[in-house]
Amino acid sequence: MFSSPPGYRRTAEVRRPKLDPFIPTIEGWLEADRAMPRKQRHTAKRVFDRLRDECGFTGGYTIIKDYIRERERRGQEVFVPLSHPPGHAQADFGEALVRIGGIEQKAHFFVLDLPHSDACYVRA
Repeated sequence: MFSSPPGYRRTAEVRRPKLDPFIPTIEGWLEADRAMPRKQRHTAKRVFDRLRDECGFTGGYTIIKDYIRERERRGQEVFVPLSHPPGHAQADFGEALVRIGGIEQKAHFFVLDLPHSDACYVRA
């Protein structure tokens, strides 16, 4: 059983018969843009205009815009949130130079961190 209903999963890759033959050209332009200043890079509109004028593309602007948006999404970094259950702790030992009574000396310490509550315990 599922705690929540499973979502829809696509079984076949998306096919775009009008766009698919032009994807290597688009990828080439966008990869070359990585070395260019941001203001000089291709926009979806510029890609559409160039495909139509230089390559004979007969599809619409929206399919280009959607492809470029999806391409940018795939290239973004993804972060996994950390989860710290109650009762779990992290411990470490260390040493530091301290000044006690005007005398500098090395002190050894113990650190206990409880990440669930952000509590910290230090004992020298």
